[in-house]
Amino acid sequence: MQRKRNKSHKKAKQTGRNSDWEKFRQLRRQASKAAAKSYSDYLNNHIGESLKTNPKQFWSFMKVNKRECIGIPTLQTNGQIITNDCDKANTLNNHFSSVFTQEIYPIPKLSPSVYSDIPFLEIGIDGVVKQLKNINQNKATGPDELPARVLKEAAAEIAPIITHIFQQSYNTSKLPDDWLQALVTPIHKKSLKSDPANYRPISLTCILCKVMEHIILSNMWKHLHKHNILLHFQHGFQSGLSCESQLIETVHDWIQAMDNKSQIDAILLDFAKAFDKVPHKRLLSKLAFYGITGNTKNWIKSFLSHRKQRVSVNGALSDNTCVTSGVPQAQS
Repeated sequence: MQRKRNKSHKKAKQTGRNSDWEKFRQLRRQASKAAAKSYSDYLNNHIGESLKTNPKQFWSFMKVNKRECIGIPTLQTNGQIITNDCDKANTLNNHFSSVFTQEIYPIPKLSPSVYSDIPFLEIGIDGVVKQLKNINQNKATGPDELPARVLKEAAAEIAPIITHIFQQSYNTSKLPDDWLQALVTPIHKKSLKSDPANYRPISLTCILCKVMEHIILSNMWKHLHKHNILLHFQHGFQSGLSCESQLIETVHDWIQAMDNKSQIDAILLDFAKAFDKVPHKRLLSKLAFYGITGNTKNWIKSFLSHRKQRVSVNGALSDNTCVTSGVPQAQS
C-alpha cells in the first residue's frame, strides 16, 4: 500500500491533475490506517503474548519506547553538586572502586584437597561455531569493537582462527588487553538518583571473551557435578534452577513443618556489593581446593588480574581504574 501511495504521489506531481492528487490522498489515508492497525496488532498479539512467555522481551520493548530518558541526573557527593557528565562518570567510578576488597594476609590455608584435578581443556571448532551462532546479535559491541552480528553470521568461516586464539589463550594463560577492559554502565537501584551509592555497575566486556568464559565455565561445570561439589540446595547460577524453584522448595518445607506443628527458623542474609568484594586470592585458593588447577586456574587468575574499568555516563568516559577485587557483573 505504501508503494502504491508513493507511485500515486509521483504521478500526481507529474500531471498536476486534481483527480490524481485526490487518489494520492485516498491511498495515503489507507496506508496510514493499515500501518496503525498493523502496529496495534503487533502490540496486542506479539508484545502482549511476550509478557506471559518472555517478560524480558516485553520490558526491553518498554525500555526502548520510553518517552522520558534523562540518563544519569545531577549527583551529590561530599556536599558537592556534580552536573558535568565527565565528572559524573569519574564520581561513579571512584565510588565503584571504593568498595573493592583489599587482601588481608596471610591467606587462610585450606585442608588438603580430596578432589581430583580438572582435566586439560581441548577446545573444539564445532563447539566454538555453536557458541558464535548462539550470540545475540543485538548485543552491544565491547572494547574490541567486534560487532555481535559479524561474529554470528561469519561463525563458520572465522571459527578455526577463533578456536586457535582461544586454545592459545588457555595454554599460555594470557588474554588480549581488550579482554581485560570493561566499560561500566551505572544502573539505578533504589532511592535517590543523586546518590552515587544507589547505582550498580554493569560491565560491558568483549563478546569473544564472554564466549571464552562460557567454554571455561562449561568445563568447570562438568568437574563440579562429577564430584557433587555443588549442593542441591544451591539454586542460584545453576541450569534449570532459579529463585522461583528455590521459593517453591522453601514454601514446601515450611508448609510441611506447619503440618507437623514444627518450629520454623529463617535467617536472611544480604551481602552488600557481593560481586565487587570477592577477593581474588581467596577465590583462587578455593578453586584449587576443589580441583580447579593447572591451566584452568591459571587462565582464571589472568582473567581476574590486571583488569581495568571506566564508567560511561551519557557518552562521557571516566579515567581508567584498576579492578583489585570482584568479578564482572556483565550484561545478559
